[in-house]
Amino acid sequence: MSFVSNGDISLPFDTNRFEETMPVNKIIVEDVSKSYPIEHGEKNRVLENINLAVREKEFLCLVGPSGCGKTTLINILAGFLSPDSGRVLIDGQTITRPNPKYVAVFQDYGLFPWRTVLKNIKFGLEIQKVPTEKQDEIARSIIDLVQLTGFENRHPFELSGGMKQRVALARSLAVNPEIVFLDEPFNALDSVMRTKFQNDITTIWQQQQKTIILVTHDVEEAVYLSDRVAVMCPLPGRIKEVIEVDLPRPRDRRDKAFHCLKHDVLKAMSE
Repeated sequence: MSFVSNGDISLPFDTNRFEETMPVNKIIVEDVSKSYPIEHGEKNRVLENINLAVREKEFLCLVGPSGCGKTTLINILAGFLSPDSGRVLIDGQTITRPNPKYVAVFQDYGLFPWRTVLKNIKFGLEIQKVPTEKQDEIARSIIDLVQLTGFENRHPFELSGGMKQRVALARSLAVNPEIVFLDEPFNALDSVMRTKFQNDITTIWQQQQKTIILVTHDVEEAVYLSDRVAVMCPLPGRIKEVIEVDLPRPRDRRDKAFHCLKHDVLKAMSE
């Protein structure tokens, strides 16, 4: 217990309680810019002076029109690309390369066609040299989490698009990452499966307590899933506005407050 002064009176101040209520920033993006070379020695400026803070255990969505640099930004956050200027810090450390504590799931699934569902999920655990018995235990618990029980011995060609996406997500979760980067992973799914996957990812996020950053074009999806929506604008890409989504979960897409927030995001994107 500490004390703060209020005039002539010292008031008790519980520092532990105060710290618990303050959001902790997991990721800090400072003045990040990125260009790609084009013909005649010219460069295409993709990102310019990106500044963003992502809270620990937050679900944040990046939205914006095609060409605004969302995928480039998430690749920089994950360590797959280096910025031309600026830096990304995770837990106070500058990111210069990928880290097994931070995993990414992309649209193309990235599954090994010769491996079964179980063996695909165990791949990262094998790399980490987790004991074989423990690999099986972890993989089967994650299979249950993503509702793929009974499909352990199937190969990717035997699975639907939604199932493949679940395997890709399960493989990422199996290594117990602190951060999950999702780059439009639901694009190949039909509307029914996409809605189901949105509900599933919300449940997994609530159970696993990971920091999740999702790139999406779908404004309704962003409002449904996220704690905050970072709106990007193009040419070059910049963070235009960050909108708080202060709605209780589970969320009702028919609710008036939901539609108001969706309107706010669409307005920010169009202005």
